[in-house]
Amino acid sequence: MARRSDSQATLFCSVDVTDRGSISSAAGTDDKDFGTWVASPARYEGSDVVDGSDGVDIKRAGTLIGSLDIYALPPEWMRQDLGDNIGSPTAPAGSTEDDEDRIHDPDFTSNRAWTSSNVDKYHRRAEAAAVAIQKHFRGNQARKAGAALVNATPTLEKDDQDYDPVNAGPACAVEKEGKTSLTGSRLAQALSQNRQWAQTSFHVYHERTEAAVIVLQKHFRGAIARAEAARRRQDKILQMNSVIQETHSRAALNIQRVFRGHLARRRYVILLKNRHWAQERLVAAHVKTEHAVDLLKTAFHSRKASA
Repeated sequence: MARRSDSQATLFCSVDVTDRGSISSAAGTDDKDFGTWVASPARYEGSDVVDGSDGVDIKRAGTLIGSLDIYALPPEWMRQDLGDNIGSPTAPAGSTEDDEDRIHDPDFTSNRAWTSSNVDKYHRRAEAAAVAIQKHFRGNQARKAGAALVNATPTLEKDDQDYDPVNAGPACAVEKEGKTSLTGSRLAQALSQNRQWAQTSFHVYHERTEAAVIVLQKHFRGAIARAEAARRRQDKILQMNSVIQETHSRAALNIQRVFRGHLARRRYVILLKNRHWAQERLVAAHVKTEHAVDLLKTAFHSRKASA
């Protein structure tokens, strides 16, 4: 089903595809200097968009969301001469008055803005991938993510040169200032050129991502080495603490033994002194007792003699 969009001057036509379809032709111009054509990426859940042998064929890959839009880009001489200033009223040397008018055509400016926005979108994807790599520090996963980012661009290859726009399926035609339709082979060639440009940009971002991964891997290995050294130092400290604790335990036992021996010796000395004191008292009492016995014997014998 072909439909026309009035919201964007450079949107020439759009094709809704639910299972399998093809773009046979698109409204454009027979003037080779008017510009090239590019298809905006259709949003898929699954594989990429690929081409077929019967035109720019849209194969079902997962679930299609949206449609395929056909745009016009500025001609090569304008891209080379004006660069990012596509809206500047400056034409290359030797250009005609018609060329001057084309510079002011809002279609070219809008397409330049559309292209820049897509470049920014791809750049944001690469930046997001780099941030994810920095967060996770996964070298292999980062390389796979970078490769997936490169391969995520929809691919529309060049069509056969003998393509027949009349008998190749549903046509997409929009009238624009009475200009003739663009043949399928030229459309396919334009799509292929834009695909090569997108792939080149993705390869640049992929190389930057690879370089960032290498740097992060070096830092990550350094962090691992530092963590390992810190762990070894911690193990050594724990081992020294264990030795210190064991030494303290031995010292405590020795102190206890010495203290107990000291107390025992003090007790022994006291007991020995008490024993000597008791022996002295016992000897003194015995001597007194013997003296008293002698006195009693003497008194008894004296009284007996006097009686």
